[in-house]
Amino acid sequence: MQGASGEIRADGCHACGSVWTCPRCAARITEVRGLDLQSGTAAWIAPGNSVAMLTLTAPHREGEALADLWSKLKRAMDSFRGRNSVKTVLKATLGMVRAAEVLHGANGWHPHFHVLIFWRGAITQEQQDHAQQVFARAWIKSAESAGLPAPHPVIGCSLVVGTTCQERLGAYLAKWAKLPTEEERKALAARQWGAERELTKWHTKRGKGESLTPFQLLDVYATGDRFAKARAKSLFIEFSTVMRGQRQLVWSRGLKAALIKLGAVLDDRDDEIVADGAIEIESQVAEVSAEEWRWLVGFKLAPLVMDTLARLPHQSTLVPFLRDVRDRRRALYLQRHMRDPEWSFDLPTAEAV
Repeated sequence: MQGASGEIRADGCHACGSVWTCPRCAARITEVRGLDLQSGTAAWIAPGNSVAMLTLTAPHREGEALADLWSKLKRAMDSFRGRNSVKTVLKATLGMVRAAEVLHGANGWHPHFHVLIFWRGAITQEQQDHAQQVFARAWIKSAESAGLPAPHPVIGCSLVVGTTCQERLGAYLAKWAKLPTEEERKALAARQWGAERELTKWHTKRGKGESLTPFQLLDVYATGDRFAKARAKSLFIEFSTVMRGQRQLVWSRGLKAALIKLGAVLDDRDDEIVADGAIEIESQVAEVSAEEWRWLVGFKLAPLVMDTLARLPHQSTLVPFLRDVRDRRRALYLQRHMRDPEWSFDLPTAEAV
């Protein structure tokens, strides 16, 4: 199936529903969750309220185990939320949405939290400065109590206020390692990337410097040399083991119901159901039987077939053509040549393979 975005997906297959380790499921799930946050923030801002994004992180070093860092970071977050000073500031809010994100860079694993705060009314600069100071002091104490090094009061705890999508976009651009080109800026503006996508589309971000998202580790495994492959494989296995079963997005109690009353349209389906369902108008470009699909998967041709169909959707005869390719030599031939944008899928002869 092909949607308006051009993405090709296999319909009729079971979806694992993993937002952490499956690129295809993550793309579909986070798209729906991003639309939820976009609708929620729009409904909240309309009457004159505000949203703020709080980023919480702590120092980390190369060689530290992700399991240890993640455990300490969660304890720090629990401690932070329970502090009276934080509760006092948050009395002026409707609720929060917390998102977890994990990167890996020169200083090792970098797990951190983004928190979208639904603030009642307009936030003055004085209120923002006061909240920043309270949150920073509370986060430093919470991190230290959990066994983490003391975070920087600004870098480790950053509060950004944006009442419009454009302001949130500007806040996101400020996080780039380098200034974006005019074309990149226009492309991001057209996508309306705001705080809602900062929270949900973590897997599509560009890492800063040497930082890589877990899915970029998979890309290194697919394209790197032998040493890079082995390292990327080890890191991704560590990541998937630690994050399995963890929630990527957490809404505070009662927040969804309150936003729905304001007119927000939210999707309450489980991740597995979202990953299985369609989120946009789609059209069928090719059809294969269960046996043919097993053959494509067995020869590791399924991703290449879908990528080729996305690139050349008018050549939908590709899949029926592949039904005649049943031996391993021809499959290997296709694996080598299908990545070429100019590739033509004339049936390779026995001599060619």
